[in-house]
Amino acid sequence: MTRCRKTPIASVPAVSSLALLAAAAALPVPAALAQGTATPPTPPGVTGPAAAAEAAPAAAGRDAVQRPVDVTATAAISEEFTDNVGGVGTTGRGNDDSDFITTLNVGVGVTVDAAHTKANAAYRLGYDHYLDNDDLSGVRHNLAGNGTYEAVEDHLFLDAATALTQRSVGLGQATATERTAASGQTGIWTFALGPTWRHHLGDFADASLGYRLSGSAFFETDVGDAGDSSRPSDSIGHELNAGLVSGEQFGRLRWDLATLFGNYYNEGELREERRTVDLGTEYRVSPELGILVSTGYDDIQFYETKGVSRLDAEEDDVNAPFLTAGLRFNPSPNLDAQFEVGRRYDDPYYTGSLGWDITSRTNLTASYTMDVVTQQQALIEAQCADPSDPFCLPLEEDLTNDSFRRKTLSVRFTHRYERTTYGLSGSWAVREFNGTGGGDDSTLQFLASVDHNLTPTTSGVLQVGYTLGDTATGGTRTTGVGGTGRTDEVDTLRGTVGLTQQVSEDLSGSLSYSHLRREDGSDTSSENSIVARLSAQF
Repeated sequence: MTRCRKTPIASVPAVSSLALLAAAAALPVPAALAQGTATPPTPPGVTGPAAAAEAAPAAAGRDAVQRPVDVTATAAISEEFTDNVGGVGTTGRGNDDSDFITTLNVGVGVTVDAAHTKANAAYRLGYDHYLDNDDLSGVRHNLAGNGTYEAVEDHLFLDAATALTQRSVGLGQATATERTAASGQTGIWTFALGPTWRHHLGDFADASLGYRLSGSAFFETDVGDAGDSSRPSDSIGHELNAGLVSGEQFGRLRWDLATLFGNYYNEGELREERRTVDLGTEYRVSPELGILVSTGYDDIQFYETKGVSRLDAEEDDVNAPFLTAGLRFNPSPNLDAQFEVGRRYDDPYYTGSLGWDITSRTNLTASYTMDVVTQQQALIEAQCADPSDPFCLPLEEDLTNDSFRRKTLSVRFTHRYERTTYGLSGSWAVREFNGTGGGDDSTLQFLASVDHNLTPTTSGVLQVGYTLGDTATGGTRTTGVGGTGRTDEVDTLRGTVGLTQQVSEDLSGSLSYSHLRREDGSDTSSENSIVARLSAQF
């Protein structure tokens, strides 16, 4: 079925599709792997020349003859000077405490491309050594993996995905480059796995039945740990989903029926029950235009658990039918636009998407979604489409134990001209919290990037990123689960410029400069960093 419908949030895997995650398997770059679990925006010093330095050997390896199982080892060493070792938005360090940091990264990537098995996994271990601030020296772990096994041909598929990283618990707590931080950090592990049975019912429909076990865990970091009171609760989810997608006999009328039954637990206690039935239809008025209608029922019940009062839980409950209608316009393979309006989750409901290949070198995509989730589900679902994509905007927000209604607008534009690639991406997300805590918060993000190949072996990059976090209603939300209420906007500006030189097929080097600036009410802090990096593949 060609109609693009909103997938229930609880049924989304923890990491992206196999083909897209292949980049991470061949590229054990810390930022690339971290983006898979909704970490703060990738530090410009890593997404730009540093990422290119580690990616170049991997790209050369991908040009070789494909093997059913391919194992790639990488290593990188870098020397960094920073004028603010504590970064911005953290505690325990002054804003003028400079230092030299030596970082060693080692990683391994595994790709399986066999007849019935497709899998990618990448693990990277990083160690940061501070010359003068040895208490910040420590280890970082990053892991991303995704795989599918076809147990019964064309019928039974086993899928698994996982990601491991660390991030800050509060908006705006960051360093100019990806390294250990002075405070406010937590480790995050997310996973999803389960079987799906698919069956072709002639020209009537295609049927599917699946089970998914998903979860998230939060743990202590080697350096700068935020403490247990600032971490969300660990979660486990059990989901049973079944669906039918119309076959060829229905002609102009296309339909799909999806059901989801899920139970989700925090720290062993029932946090949420979700029961959803969704019937979507599309009637093709002409080859270019379709009429969309969706109807169904949402029964979402939240329960009191650790850090969540019963009143807060009840305020987020949804028990109501929904109905939406809209149009889909796709006059050519290069343009597909659709929108739907109606009522869902007991509120006015709007959703839409746009995919437009303006030319062979210019692309524009946009989407607007609305849903009801817990923080744990949002972290499992949050994912950049391609972890190595320098234009990707990962999720940045305060971590909380609450459930919330979420509205998200995302836009991305790319243009390639000869040896230069231009990119602009942006997102705006609003979370509405109910219960005694009340209030809402919003996050606005932009990232602009220019990547230019100076010669066949030399490339340069320029990136500028901006994030505005706002507590919009009375400052009732908290920075982190156990933090203090924040009433000010948090503005974060990032920038980087750098060069990457391919020395040989397996060896590359880079030099970059990064600037980070944060404003939180009357407090302003900044960091400048210079990084020299050498990367190799074995």
